Amino acid sequence: MIYGCGSLIGGVATTYFSWRWVFAGEVVMVLGILVLARRAADAPADTRPRIDLVGAVLSALDLRR
Repeated sequence: MIYGCGSLIGGVATTYFSWRWVFAGEVVMVLGILVLARRAADAPADTRPRIDLVGAVLSALDLRR
């Protein structure tokens, strides 16, 4: 659902404001990711992860476009 919203938001920003706002927004997003990445913890490796078959099939179908 959120996939592809970056293109729409960037298009609106460049149409109604300026392309500079898009670059400034990217800088803010990267800084936010860097700050939040320090708070993220790795999941414990108690069990072996399973392969997401539905996700793999949907990804393969999406590559065909």
